[in-house]
Amino acid sequence: MTVDWPSVLRDGPALREAGLFVAEGRIVIERLLAGAGGGIDAIVSVLATPPAVAALALDARLGDRLDVRSPREMEAVTGFNFHRGLIALVRRTAMPALDDLLAPTSRFTADSRLPTAASEVPDRRASATATSDGEATATSGGEVYDCRLPTPDCRASFVVLEHLVDVDNVGSCFRNARAFGAAAVLVDERCADPLYRKAVRTSQGAVLEVPWASASMSAILSALDKHGVATVGLTPRGGEGARIPQRLDDVLTHIDRGRPVALLVGNEGSGLSGPTLDACTHLACIPMVEGADSINVATALAVALYQVAQR
Repeated sequence: MTVDWPSVLRDGPALREAGLFVAEGRIVIERLLAGAGGGIDAIVSVLATPPAVAALALDARLGDRLDVRSPREMEAVTGFNFHRGLIALVRRTAMPALDDLLAPTSRFTADSRLPTAASEVPDRRASATATSDGEATATSGGEVYDCRLPTPDCRASFVVLEHLVDVDNVGSCFRNARAFGAAAVLVDERCADPLYRKAVRTSQGAVLEVPWASASMSAILSALDKHGVATVGLTPRGGEGARIPQRLDDVLTHIDRGRPVALLVGNEGSGLSGPTLDACTHLACIPMVEGADSINVATALAVALYQVAQR
């Protein structure tokens, strides 16, 4: 299949209208080949250098959907080198409805939670022999420490993005959601496209793995309320009237551990809107040192998701 790659890489809005997106880099393409984001059947065409073709055995897997170019030819086509020799044109999959993403929350009970008491938390230390599968990430004093979070019995957290306009932030939020086991990301209609090329790259392909949907903020809030999800708005200042954000750890302590939680983060400049803050069941802040105004939205989300994962 012949693809006009310069046009594809130049016109993001036209791609979106056509139901397509661009994925680049070996990590992202590997996730596609493994089944994420519609899997190999969703791939329209791949532009690749010979080393990338050999590394992922693309000849046998893609057939005539593979366009092989030398590194110099690749650079002439793309004008940049973020792709590590791999760019794919991919069909967008159908977006799930909000109710479909949130419906599993009806299964949550008081016993459906991550372990919290010390006696319930598995010992994250193990000998080198016990972790010979290569998954351990750090060593100290002859012991190997496994830095992975325990796999939850259920996925009880959601992420809501309101009016994030920076594609790097959107991609980073998806990467954080994937890392800390969020069930889904709900994106309001004013956010940058999660499948914009740079957002996909920044997410390290997480946007292809974490379920997500886009809707108006009012529709998102209504659906969360319908499914009994506690909505925690992250804000350093608070909303109208006397509502003042509380420390996030204190807020989570007072939410039933059987109840799913949605963390809401807002625009890079103005934060969550007034109506959204008013609609949240809880307002929370992340404590910072005196004089600090705020932290990056994706960084704040990562801190909050980690705390939710400890519930």
